[in-house]
Amino acid sequence: MTSRDSTFVVDTHALVWFLAEDIRISTTARDLLTRAQTGEYRVIVPVIVLAETLTIIEKNRSPLTLSQVMDELRGNPNFAIRYLDDEVFQAMIVAGPGFELHDRSIAATAGIYGCRVITRGQQLQSMISTVW
Repeated sequence: MTSRDSTFVVDTHALVWFLAEDIRISTTARDLLTRAQTGEYRVIVPVIVLAETLTIIEKNRSPLTLSQVMDELRGNPNFAIRYLDDEVFQAMIVAGPGFELHDRSIAATAGIYGCRVITRGQQLQSMISTVW
């Protein structure tokens, strides 16, 4: 299995909806993330996704707490938090203007790791290979 086939980057809503067991998540996304929990796949969580998750939680748009999210991610070695570093920033520049900052960071992270993004976001779908 190649990295592209076994590793995914997760977008904010996909992560939040999965952890909250929200019906808005697609069957495919739920299946991939469930299979990551059991070790079949690896999921990269850009730190910008955590920042967006924090905002969603603080605005009471999810039943989750930040502690629940962090406990789930830190408690499973198949979920890896990746930070916004110089390599990601340089890849964001290549993506060019016209795209939302968060999406540029997520797409840049996926590009660096050579994998697809789990998202329903149309902007991300126009930038990089995705699954939903």
